[in-house]
This record gives sequence, C-alpha cells and structure tokens, in this order.
Amino acid sequence: MWATLEYRIALILRSAALRLFFAVVAAGLLLAGLAFLGIALWVVLEARGGTAFAAGWIGGGCLVLGFLTLGLGVAYRPRPPAAPPLSLADLVAAFVSGYGAAQATKKTGDDE
Repeated sequence: MWATLEYRIALILRSAALRLFFAVVAAGLLLAGLAFLGIALWVVLEARGGTAFAAGWIGGGCLVLGFLTLGLGVAYRPRPPAAPPLSLADLVAAFVSGYGAAQATKKTGDDE
C-alpha cells in the first residue's frame, strides 16, 4: 500500500516539476519575443517620426494595455464551487431520516 502511495506521489511531483519547467521556459521565450518586437516597433516608429514619437506611441500602447488588463482582472469573478453531487446512499439516508421523522410525528399526535 505504501509503495503505491509513494509511486503516486512521485508521479504527481514529477508531473508538477515538468509543467513548471515548461512554464518557465515558455515565459522566458515569450519575454524574449516581446523584447525583440518592442525593439522592432521602436525602430519603425523612430524612423517614422523621431524618438519622442516612438516613446509616446509605445508608452501609450502599454498604458492602454495595462488599463485593459486591470479592467479584466477587476471584472473577473470566479464561480463559487458547485455542491458535490449526492450519491445514492446519501439520498436513501435522507429519505429514511425524513420518513422516520414523519412516522414519529404520527405516533405522538403533534397535529392537534
């Protein structure tokens, strides 16, 4: 039994470590790609209108994206967790409990 538990824990840890590794590598590659795209955008905008023009457009674009991201983060409301479904045993136990309460009420004559 312990060997099976240890094996499952090892599988879960290995899976989590692998997902973390790929997430870190993906984040690094995304940041590198964004840096190169930012440099390319700077070069294009600077050639078109100068340094102040490029800085203004890139800064304004980042500001707009930041406000949009902030708005999405504030508007996001996670759903409350759903109630777990009742099993047949729980349903039968609830029925028997209610039935027993009804029979007890009939025997004592609480209706009057």
